[in-house]
Amino acid sequence: MMLRLLVDRALPKPGHSRVAFELPPVKTLADAVEALDVITRAVAAGELAPAEGWELAKLVRATSLIAVEGNLVERVKKLEEAAVQIEKDK
Repeated sequence: MMLRLLVDRALPKPGHSRVAFELPPVKTLADAVEALDVITRAVAAGELAPAEGWELAKLVRATSLIAVEGNLVERVKKLEEAAVQIEKDK
């Protein structure tokens, strides 16, 4: 038991700390650019460690990809509807 306590103190388990940082909502590519700008400024000002900024930037990227995919699905749906209408009008 005592040995375990000494080992845990000497070699702490790696873990990620929570980052208290507010990002703007990311629903469009423009939102993603704004969020990345906020992150970059926070890293430059020393409010975030570079590693924290990098992790947040990856989160913004993933979120923006989902937004783009949703946008593409909607656009394809509209194109398909327009193609059906064109075929009906022939």
